[in-house]
Amino acid sequence: MRNAKSATSGKNYSRGGAAVLEMDAPPEADAEHIVDLEGQIAAINRSQAVIEFNLDGTIIRANENFLNVMGYTAPEIEGKNPPTPPAPNTSSSGPT
Repeated sequence: MRNAKSATSGKNYSRGGAAVLEMDAPPEADAEHIVDLEGQIAAINRSQAVIEFNLDGTIIRANENFLNVMGYTAPEIEGKNPPTPPAPNTSSSGPT
């Protein structure tokens, strides 16, 4: 881990009452951080029911865990606006 002094870009200023210290980081640090974040997101998607929305509330996508728990298929909810998504297909063996 680099110390703050060796990584400081020399810019130190205040913004909205909070002190801000800009730091330079090598590009490989950014790449490692991105790989770490992608791994965390993959783990969340494997273990949690996840649904993603646009800012207007429209459903972008839901992972398989969400679809299985809620009894929907992706086409039934994607592009829809909750809180009233369509009723799950009653002919499926999903939850009742």
